[in-house]
Amino acid sequence: MKPRIILESRVPSIGKVLGLNPVAITLGCWIFVAGKTATPTLIQHETIHVKQWNEMLWVGFMLFYGWDYLKGIILYRSSWKAYRSSRFEQEAREGQSSEGYVECRRRFAWWHYKVRSPV
Repeated sequence: MKPRIILESRVPSIGKVLGLNPVAITLGCWIFVAGKTATPTLIQHETIHVKQWNEMLWVGFMLFYGWDYLKGIILYRSSWKAYRSSRFEQEAREGQSSEGYVECRRRFAWWHYKVRSPV
């Protein structure tokens, strides 16, 4: 499923509730970008999240992402570190600059990561 990109969205501002200031947020197949433009790296990062959402059937993604975030909060006592330590974010950061990663990505690739300090 090809992602739908919405520019100049207010949706990323919901991250402020968690003490974060995201530039973009992916919800299912929609990528909400705070600004007027999005870099190819940002789009690839968020497209990886679209793939993760699809293979986890949305509810599964939210549950696992929430679990990773909660585990990160307990381990690191920081919302920023909890966010960065998520297995989903680790995969997206590693794949965001690799040309062709989205097309050749293995299903459930995030599973091989561990919630760990993003130092």
